[in-house]
Amino acid sequence: GHGWFGNGAGPADLERSLGGLARAAAEVDRPDRLGRLEITYMQLGPESLDVARYEELGVDRLLVYPLPLEDVDDVARFLESKAQRSQSH
Repeated sequence: GHGWFGNGAGPADLERSLGGLARAAAEVDRPDRLGRLEITYMQLGPESLDVARYEELGVDRLLVYPLPLEDVDDVARFLESKAQRSQSH
């Protein structure tokens, strides 16, 4: 495949998954024509979203799943604050 999609509570969960991917890559040849494995990650429970840490870990796409979804205005404020912070990096 061209990529991997995972989810978890935060960067520590992602690091464990990346370790598993590295072990699998050492055991199984991946055709060069597929290019670099692209990483997509969805953090569940975004209270302390650390965008810079995900960038350091090599995440290509970070999906933000804001919970709970009861108040649309809260979700919008959360997403706007994260977008502003990630654009400053």
